[in-house]
Amino acid sequence: VPENRQKPDSRLIRLPLMLIFSKNKSEEPPIFYLTGGPGVSNMKFNPASDLLKNHDVVMLGYRGVDGASRLDCPEIEEVIGNSKNILGEKALQMLNHAMVRDFARLQAQGTDLEGYTIVEVMHDLADAGKSLGYEKINLLSESYGTRIALIYAAAFPERTHRSVMLGANPPGRFVWAPDMVDKQIRQYAKLYAESGEPDALPKNLAGVLKEISRNMPERWMGFSIDPGKVKVMTFVFLFHRQTAAMIFDAYLSAAAGDASGLALLSQAYDFAIPSMFVWGDFLLKAYTADFNPARNYQTELSPDSSIIGSPLSLYFWAAAPDSLPLIPKRYRLPQQSDAETLILSGNLDFSTPAEYAEREMLPYLKNGKQIIFSDYGHVNDLWKIKDMNMPNLISMYFLTGETMQFETVQT
Repeated sequence: VPENRQKPDSRLIRLPLMLIFSKNKSEEPPIFYLTGGPGVSNMKFNPASDLLKNHDVVMLGYRGVDGASRLDCPEIEEVIGNSKNILGEKALQMLNHAMVRDFARLQAQGTDLEGYTIVEVMHDLADAGKSLGYEKINLLSESYGTRIALIYAAAFPERTHRSVMLGANPPGRFVWAPDMVDKQIRQYAKLYAESGEPDALPKNLAGVLKEISRNMPERWMGFSIDPGKVKVMTFVFLFHRQTAAMIFDAYLSAAAGDASGLALLSQAYDFAIPSMFVWGDFLLKAYTADFNPARNYQTELSPDSSIIGSPLSLYFWAAAPDSLPLIPKRYRLPQQSDAETLILSGNLDFSTPAEYAEREMLPYLKNGKQIIFSDYGHVNDLWKIKDMNMPNLISMYFLTGETMQFETVQT
């Protein structure tokens, strides 16, 4: 495919593609899978047999991650892994400088950075479907992938059969807002207060998180504790129910004088975060879609009144270079679409809050429907909802367009 379709002389880049055939040799439109991220491979999906019952499944590599066009950024990775007090002004400045140097190096090596956007990924999808001879395709997307599915269905309605989104991400929402983070923490706090835990434990869970995040111990048993790293890991762990429980245990224990959980979070950052993404892809896809030079991200994402602020967004958006081109405005706005679309959300999803999809996506989807599952979080939670065969239900929606099977087993 062309690296940048806006330039007639653009070089070509090679993307991998995997096609898994239905055992029933079905004539139904195939399912194109779009994973979350950005900055992670789209080639690792292992479709359940229920998805393959009636449909072929296609995985197309993401430009910038899969194939030869990887946007590796060693200086960014080095700074992310070795900075201290990572949410402090010095660390943010170091990250900004690393981004500028790595992006300049990629350009010097012949990479056209303007080609690594969600719009180009959308066209990769269209080219792949056309090359394989499909008149229409189904879209199965997660988190960041739902943004690609959204603009694809709007741009190519004649080629879109149906779309299922798990953890939908509306335009502008690559930036996590502190007020929504606070709202969801308070929802967890409400559930915790009603859970019947022993009276010896604090009932004001939100208050404990706020107090500890502002007065975090510096060490535990010889292990240093970086407050910024703890806050970033706190936010990441809040995405899903089981890991959210670990966060609450760590903060409640710290309030009782045991900071071992906080120390573990600080150490875990060093192992997990630096190599979590292909950083050039992660940053370019987000910045070119949602960056707003008029916003003061450093102030906005860490307000004094907030419980923990929005630490992961603060780290990357406050350090963003201000010279990156944006995708066309029409793709940065809500997308009107007639495609049959099913949005599946958890009401405790910190990454892609259900409320955003309900308010900022659903009104623009003429044939859209959202089902919100109570007390579930992000994508991994949705695939594992109790007493529900999610792959089978999704397959049946692609086949029939019916959602009653979801509603009858909704938790």
